[in-house]
Amino acid sequence: MNFKLLVKFAFFFSIALNISAQGYHSILITEIFADPTPSRGLPDKEFIELYNNSNSVVSLKGFELYYNTSQVTIPDFDLQPGAYVIATRFNNAELFEPYGDVISLCQFSLLNSGTTLTLYNADGQLVFEVTYSSDWYSPGRNQGYSLEMIDLNYACKDFENWTSSLSELGGTPGEANASANSIVDTEPPKLLSYSSEDNLVYQLIFSENINESVEDLVVVLEPGVINIAEFSIVEGNRLIIELESEISSGDSFTLTIDGVSDCIGNSADILELELSNIRKAEPGELLLSEVLFNPKSGGSDFVEIVNISDQKLSLRELGFSRKNTIGEIEEPDLIGNNIIIEPGQYLCFTEDKQAQVINYPKALESNIIEIASLSSYTNETGEVLLIDSDYKIFDSFEYHEHMHHVSIDDPDGVSLERVIQNNSAVNTFWQSASASENYATPGYGAVPANVDDRFRLVLSPEVFTPDNDGIDEGTTISINAQDGGVLDISIFDINGVLVKTISKNQYTNRFFTAQWDGSDATGENLSMGYYIVVAQYITDGDVLSQRAKILLAKAR
Repeated sequence: MNFKLLVKFAFFFSIALNISAQGYHSILITEIFADPTPSRGLPDKEFIELYNNSNSVVSLKGFELYYNTSQVTIPDFDLQPGAYVIATRFNNAELFEPYGDVISLCQFSLLNSGTTLTLYNADGQLVFEVTYSSDWYSPGRNQGYSLEMIDLNYACKDFENWTSSLSELGGTPGEANASANSIVDTEPPKLLSYSSEDNLVYQLIFSENINESVEDLVVVLEPGVINIAEFSIVEGNRLIIELESEISSGDSFTLTIDGVSDCIGNSADILELELSNIRKAEPGELLLSEVLFNPKSGGSDFVEIVNISDQKLSLRELGFSRKNTIGEIEEPDLIGNNIIIEPGQYLCFTEDKQAQVINYPKALESNIIEIASLSSYTNETGEVLLIDSDYKIFDSFEYHEHMHHVSIDDPDGVSLERVIQNNSAVNTFWQSASASENYATPGYGAVPANVDDRFRLVLSPEVFTPDNDGIDEGTTISINAQDGGVLDISIFDINGVLVKTISKNQYTNRFFTAQWDGSDATGENLSMGYYIVVAQYITDGDVLSQRAKILLAKAR
């Protein structure tokens, strides 16, 4: 090779190295000082720190920094390999000169709450992007402390690779981060949620940034009546999938995605999602079917619902709530936009699915859904509400620990479940889950606990308030039997003293109903408290008995 060609080759090689050095993640933002007040020792001014992550000198001339809703051009500066430079507003530059090299920006500001910082090179190529948040700070180290990148080898990661500076000055401008450490990451990305506003464009949100190479993904929609128009990754952890046409009402498709991995190569299992255009449930189609409000130690509350309609229903915009101490309905914990419930299906919702599976071996795991948040229901008494995002009540259940069967001494881990007859909310009743089911039935229907199906006692409501307000003034005592027989019904106080006889040696042809207003045998109003209703039924030579607790909550 002659000298002239050698010079040309060297010149070309130099340009190639320079272009490569200015590529994606060649320059990193490694420190963000967004909330400098009160000062811990550093100047009380905002800055970011840039780091040359390449093996070559990088000219920052023509680089563009986007922040909040603004943009600023970075002035000419040659950043050496492995070197840091501080970028701050021009009138603050002199304050940071004692800490290292400084770049003066003609304009610059950061939001305390968080924003997206994006860096492009002179050719308009993305070099680095991060969306920080005030949630990224360590407890007690927010104001006056910078956010620092922990491991420069994991620059593609977001919140899990950032934390508050450990420096007593509040930050480390111009030098290696005080919070620097090595991260070991073997966890693949997890799908957190997916949604669509129009049944045409779907957004999938993952637990961390995923691979930018969408060509590595295999995405299939079955059955193949509708094709996928395109898919793309945005904001690092969001995958957008656009269909060629909208999914028709009532239709469902299975979306399969293979090849999802995080930005360092941890691969997720093949994902299978159901995309559908199923109508939202209406009041009267869903019922609360089971509540665990007093879990075992280390366990978790759960709420279960059942679809009593004859159609598939979407649970979008639905969630669970409770009332606060002054009777106001709290903001609901929403279930999620893409959960479909089949006719007759039970779905159990909890913050800890694994706890339910461990504590209740018969649990139907496929019908247990873990959600991000569920109200913590008190152990003694409370009200569970199934409501939508507009606070429309679909169903409610006012529970009390004394609603458990009298034989249950320790209610920890024992759920109350609803026995539903003929797929209707009429004449349903709540009972303690059976010992044969480990005291809860998450994901499947109630199993009668020591009940002879030939004879059943139902109280509605199980908590009543005879206080002349026109609401729940009394309770209805109902008997359902398979065959005719002779009926006795008596009411005892909590000490076992007979206070009233409802029925004595009365023949009934299968069904019997009576009202009780909270009075005793003389017609006097009884005091507030718990009472036991005992029913005995003689039929076909057998003596059958049932008992149930009832709460007289207010007296006149």
